[in-house]
Amino acid sequence: KENHKYSEEREELLNRISELEDQVEDLTLQLKKHNSNKVPSQISISANHYPSAAQDDEPWLFYTAPGRTTQELMSVLDFSDVFELQAPDLLSEEAVWIKLLQKMHGDDLPVNLPALRKLASAQLYSACHHELMLVVRNIPGASHSLFQHILPHVATLTEFVNNAWTEIENNNPELLGRIAVVLECEQEIKVLSVDRDD
Repeated sequence: KENHKYSEEREELLNRISELEDQVEDLTLQLKKHNSNKVPSQISISANHYPSAAQDDEPWLFYTAPGRTTQELMSVLDFSDVFELQAPDLLSEEAVWIKLLQKMHGDDLPVNLPALRKLASAQLYSACHHELMLVVRNIPGASHSLFQHILPHVATLTEFVNNAWTEIENNNPELLGRIAVVLECEQEIKVLSVDRDD
């Protein structure tokens, strides 16, 4: 039963990723048409691709190739603080929340997934009132055996960030801070990436 449940959850996550990829592709085409006369800079970024977000919102989901220092990313995106996660550590949803909450909350963490989700949501909600920059390092390329294991959990993380942001945007927009999620991958995540235009 557990294996069946895991298969269903995995299928649901993969379907959600596929839907998000389709939305990103559509938005990417629109952005490229709109910005075709502008000169792109050296960092690739993705616009906020969730359906609840207006298309003219400031982009918040970014792709970068390996090799950029944390200071460089903070400078380019104009952030003063950052939380970094290592993608190879994110092989389960529990691991995502434990690693994130250790950075944001400390080591006194709940032991079950629903409680971890609830605490992570609260922490992300609080961070979105101020300034939140998350960097996920060392996402392997698509040919790597871990890619399909890690990507669904990265998608879950970005979804929770988006949900926290959207809740504030819908209820108390005057309290919104700034947000950025940067995905560092061995190869360009094409479905999540468009050229940045300054």
